[in-house]
Amino acid sequence: QNLQMDQKGNEGDEIILYAFRQIECTLHSEIKSISQLSTENLVEIVVRSLRLIKKSEDESLLDIPLKLPSNIATKHKICTLVSSKIKELGYLGECGYNQFLYPVENQTRNLLNWLVQKLPRTEEDSYDEVLSSDALLNRRMHFTLKESRDLPWTLPIGLSGKLLIKKNNVNQFSTSI
Repeated sequence: QNLQMDQKGNEGDEIILYAFRQIECTLHSEIKSISQLSTENLVEIVVRSLRLIKKSEDESLLDIPLKLPSNIATKHKICTLVSSKIKELGYLGECGYNQFLYPVENQTRNLLNWLVQKLPRTEEDSYDEVLSSDALLNRRMHFTLKESRDLPWTLPIGLSGKLLIKKNNVNQFSTSI
C-alpha cells in the first residue's frame, strides 16, 4: 500500500515538475520528485511562476534574480521577498524565507501545486489531449444538436405549404393538416 502511495505521489510530482519545465525552469531530467528540488530550483520555479502570474502588474518581480547569490544575508533577503510576494497573491499555507532555504517536502508540494493552478492557461492547455478527427466530429455534432435543441420546433411543411409525410421511404404530400 505504501508503494502505491509513493507511485501516485511520484506521478503527481512529475506532473507538477512537467508544468514548471514548460515555463522554462531549469530542472535536470533526473529530478523526478519534489523532494529532489534544491533551494536554487525552488526559488527559480517560484520567481518564474510569479512573473508569469503577475505579468506587468508587478515590475519589482523582474528585480528578483532567478539564481540565488552565495551571500547568506542576500539569500535570506531574496527568500523573504519571494515569500511575501506569494502571500500577496493569496497563498494561505506556510510560506516564509525558511520554506525556501530549508524546504519541507509536503509544504513545498502544497506551494508548487498552488502555483501550478495559478499559472495562466493557454488555449492548448485547456484541452487535456490532442483531439482526433472522430473526437472533433463528436464535439461538432454535440454543439450542433445543442444549438438546435434551443430552437423552437416547427411542423415540417413542404414547399407547397402541405404537410410532408414520409411513407415507405417516399415523400408524399398530404392535402390536410
